[in-house]
Amino acid sequence: MSVFKPFKTLKKYTRSFFILFFITSFTFIVLTTAGCCKSNPQKDKDIRLVVMVVIDQLRADIITRMENRFKDDGFRYLINHGTWYQNARYGYATTITAVGHATIFTGTTPSVHGITGNSWFDQENKQKVFSTSIFETDPSDPQKKVEIYGPYQLLTSTIGDEFIMSSNRKNRVFSISYKDRGAILPGGRLGKAFWYDRKNGQFRTAPYYYKEDPAWLTSWNNRKDIDQY
Repeated sequence: MSVFKPFKTLKKYTRSFFILFFITSFTFIVLTTAGCCKSNPQKDKDIRLVVMVVIDQLRADIITRMENRFKDDGFRYLINHGTWYQNARYGYATTITAVGHATIFTGTTPSVHGITGNSWFDQENKQKVFSTSIFETDPSDPQKKVEIYGPYQLLTSTIGDEFIMSSNRKNRVFSISYKDRGAILPGGRLGKAFWYDRKNGQFRTAPYYYKEDPAWLTSWNNRKDIDQY
């Protein structure tokens, strides 16, 4: 794993407690503070909540084409009060899901963060590599390999990792997505990741993050909301 290099611009956030919330084909990231209700944050000094949203395939021209449908508190608010890059470009060719998420949240390119595709072939070991998982021997069956999810292929830190390290791990990051790669890569090595399991219609995490599923996750899945569809 590469040595983490803190972003200087994040030092002023060292007392904030962040939650990172993520979704891919829909992806969210949220960051908040534990003491948010005790005092009002000072502008530009005490950041209590950061929300990062990534939507796959939402090109800038789609925003322009659909602008007449926007309400004041949605995309139109972001256009009027934020910075809108209408012709931003990636400095590499492989603009697929895993690579894009890794690039956005590390600020580096595939040659640096190590994610060159959703999967790729390792020439040295002569085997296929997946961006968000590795395969290990099943303890109960030495002849069987099991897939282990986590940010094992990610070589650099994410913005969420830097938030956590800047506060001596007091900040917290949660990343939630429809896809495993949309949650795991943005969440980085220090955040917590959750994603939709298409096999059973529930959200899941992995032993990399928790030894056992959090009680709130089990409670959410027990509601079986997906069953109505």
